Amino acid sequence: MARILLIDDDQTVLDLEKLILVEEGHEVIVAEDGLRALELLQLYQMDMIIVDIQMPRFNGFQFVNTVRNNPQLELTSIAFSTGNKDKDSVLQAAKLGADFYIVKPIVRKQFLEKIREHFKVKPPRHHPKIELQQPLLEDAKIHKKIYINYISDIGVEILIDLEVEEGQVIELSSTIFHEVFSGSPLFKVLWVKPHEEKLKKVFLSFLNPNVETVRKLQGYVQRKSQPAPTLKYPKWRG
Repeated sequence: MARILLIDDDQTVLDLEKLILVEEGHEVIVAEDGLRALELLQLYQMDMIIVDIQMPRFNGFQFVNTVRNNPQLELTSIAFSTGNKDKDSVLQAAKLGADFYIVKPIVRKQFLEKIREHFKVKPPRHHPKIELQQPLLEDAKIHKKIYINYISDIGVEILIDLEVEEGQVIELSSTIFHEVFSGSPLFKVLWVKPHEEKLKKVFLSFLNPNVETVRKLQGYVQRKSQPAPTLKYPKWRG
């Protein structure tokens, strides 16, 4: 599935869009304003950005204009999700190179249809991740066993029987991370949804990532996610 960045200063809208996209299977990160979003785009390669227009400090039009003038982001799809219904806003969005335009309030069916149709024409890129079978680790503070589903450069998807909330900070201790980090990294709970039995599926994004750490992690994930080479044996000649 795709990697999508959501940008909106309305937390209710962010939570709703995030929930819809996560349930669809997409990997999602969020930003409350355009400046924070630009910081994230320096760290991560996104397939799509969905941005509001009316935001403080740096509105959606200013943000998209900045992105569209960056050659490194020219392949990233951009959509506006906004309450602006006026013709001038729609024309301005098109002029800036937006791929599509969604008018709030968000309606799940129409929201997903727009995104699905877009990715049929422009499929998302491959983002390496380390998929793990049944690994276990123990949280450094809460001493709970945790199953890791996968690790990417954005974060970690886990299964856990502990009550956690979005926004909560969790520290994970594992030899997996010792190869990249000097200690146990801190994560922020990005989303939580029910799983089988008492388990919950939780996505943890890295807390306060920096360029050096992310690049190091990307290299690690790239190496570890590569399939093992097929061994070729020499043929015997009689």
